[in-house]
Amino acid sequence: MFKQSIVFLVSLVLLSCSYDKSESIPEAMSEFKGEVAWITSFGGTGDDTPRSVISTSDGGYAIFGFSNSTDGDLTGKTTAVNDYWLIKINTEGNLLWSRTYGGSKDDRGQAVVETSDGGFAITGYAMSDDGDASNNEGFH
Repeated sequence: MFKQSIVFLVSLVLLSCSYDKSESIPEAMSEFKGEVAWITSFGGTGDDTPRSVISTSDGGYAIFGFSNSTDGDLTGKTTAVNDYWLIKINTEGNLLWSRTYGGSKDDRGQAVVETSDGGFAITGYAMSDDGDASNNEGFH
């Protein structure tokens, strides 16, 4: 029997650009020459799916989605089912922290927003009724 291992990585590419504000937008856009600021990857050996990327008030970024990886940038995760996955990176693309939320069933993060106090509000769906979702009734 043939067994294939595939590594899925979450990749984020940011381009930096500038334009002379004295020019009109159409003229400035015709002069656009984007440069790659940095390229980086996050994740493990399972399926890692980003669903929402936002810039944060400190100039960094928050990336939210779901993963079934139990290794790589996902620390403390022991089950190979989808859990919410939120990571915070700085302006250079360096990982500041990584956190998973979920239980023993399928939990998939969909969107993230930054709150006024610098925290994050996350949304998605959760089938788990244990772990971080112990009060969840699940879908009926």
